Amino acid sequence: MSSSKTLANSLKKPVPLYPPYIDLCEFYLEDYPELDKVFSSNESWWLEQFNWGKLFLTYIGRNKSTHTYGRLLKRKNQSTNYVNLTYSNMLTFVGNHQLLGLARLIRNALK
Repeated sequence: MSSSKTLANSLKKPVPLYPPYIDLCEFYLEDYPELDKVFSSNESWWLEQFNWGKLFLTYIGRNKSTHTYGRLLKRKNQSTNYVNLTYSNMLTFVGNHQLLGLARLIRNALK
């Protein structure tokens, strides 16, 4: 029992290498002297790789975090409007007894 307790105490939560997007945009190595010390005491590629990762994350994070939800919601609304319009026009031309089941399936799939 003591060995499992020791193991649990030795395990630590993982710490992310980069902060969240909002903080990453204003991240300066000078503000973190211990991290700066790690990079300056090791080979130069450590810092180079870190900076590449930072640039990549700031590039992909700018649109995903703020615009993706709105874009997907707009697409869903457009699709729903299209299905509703198509459904109402099909009912006018063919009649609702044959298309009612198909239209319900399509409408439910978009919810």
